[in-house]
Formats: sequence, structure tokens, C-alpha cells
Amino acid sequence: VPVVHLSLGSEVTQLPLLLFRRAATPRQRWAALLARRALARTGGVVTAYRASRETLARLGHLSKTHLLGFAEDLRRNRERVDQQHLAELNARYGAHEAVFLWLSRLNFRNPAAPEYKGADRFLEALTRIARDGRHNIRAIVGRHGEDVDAFCEQVRDAGLMGMVDFVPHLPYWQVLTYLSLKNAVVFDLLGVEKGTLGGLTGEALSVNALLVMAVDRESMAVFYGPNCAILEARSADTCYAAMRRVLAMTPTERDLQR
Repeated sequence: VPVVHLSLGSEVTQLPLLLFRRAATPRQRWAALLARRALARTGGVVTAYRASRETLARLGHLSKTHLLGFAEDLRRNRERVDQQHLAELNARYGAHEAVFLWLSRLNFRNPAAPEYKGADRFLEALTRIARDGRHNIRAIVGRHGEDVDAFCEQVRDAGLMGMVDFVPHLPYWQVLTYLSLKNAVVFDLLGVEKGTLGGLTGEALSVNALLVMAVDRESMAVFYGPNCAILEARSADTCYAAMRRVLAMTPTERDLQR
């Protein structure tokens, strides 16, 4: 029976490359060596990320790559949405022009880390929208990740504590319920190399949420066709532009973008 590795990200894209990296710790180098040995024994690597293919090519294992998207269960995901809780959330947030959701991990102080998702860029764009002073918006941010305290401090320094609601690390059904808010705009993966759907992004699209993220168009076209409905943002500037674009849309235009 061949050994097949289902790759979820950095254990293939980043970890094997730490072996000869000057700043790597001894533990990271040992883990990188084990990862390389494991990939050498593996008969196939199933991945959805272009960065994984690039790493495997550098290590001489490109022929082992098998591209496969990670499907979401649309019917069951929508059934998991708690309709009573959703009604309460819509009553609470329905008067806002938009509710910007950041429910990914708050790991942002090291942009070179594989766990980086761009929460700092989201916050910079949100700060600029708030300073514009033209829109009635709200942000919901999940309190989980290594840099939660640092993020909260930056929110306070920006004077946005009255605009941001923090929620704990939510169970799956509750994540889907928040993503289903009628005026929600979901932000994730800003400025990272992955740019393909996984985790929160797939869940957001499964409940028909409006999604803003970095997009690897090449990989997305393979799995989801060339016209997957996502607004692209990789930096604070493009995230701010995406926020402005959403706020300028009519309800009909937002529905067409989903």
C-alpha cells in the first residue's frame, strides 16, 4: 500500500525548507529533516496549493504531486447554521452597511511565519475606513491566535474599540452562523502565498458569504473554474479598496458578487 500524504499547508510548503535556513532553531532543523525523509518515503502528495508544488519541485518530488481541491458539504453546512442565533445576530447587526468579519487566527507579528494570514493589513484597512467617517460599519474579530493581545492593543491605539466586537474561538456551527450574516463580508489570507480555498474560506463560500482574500488564480481555475466569486486583496491598500468597493455596491450587486 503506497504512503499518501494529504497536505494542509506549511508542513510541506515551509517546514522542509528550514533545514538549511540560518535563522532556524535546532528543533526546526530536526523537524525539517524528518519532513524531508517522510516526503522521500511518500508515494504521493495530495495538495491544493501552488506553493506546495513549488517546494516539492525544489526537493525533487514534483512527480508525486496530485492536485485536489477540498470540497465543502454545502447542504450540511447550511443545515448547521443556527437560524435562531442567526436571527439574533441579524437583529443586532442588520442596521450596519456592512459587517467585516475576521475569524482567522491573529498571528501577524511575523509576516514570514507560515501561520501569517494578514490580520494587521485588515486592521490598517479598517482604520482607514473608520477615518473616512462616511459609513456605518462594524467588525467582528475572533480572539484566538498567538498575537491576540498585540492585536487588541493596536485596535485600542487606533481608537476602534467602539467599532470592533471580539468573539471567542467559535465552535464550527457558530462560525457558519456568523458567516451567514446577511451583511457580512469575510476577510482571510491577505498577502500570503497560498491564495487557494481552505478552512474558513471554503466555509464562507459554502454559506454564500461575500469573501475578500488573496487569490492564486492559477490554482483556483483548476479547482473552481476561472470565475470563482471572490474579491481579491493582498495588501492593506487593496484590502481598503475592497472594503470601499463593497460599501459602494447596491444590495443587488452584492448578491451578484456572492
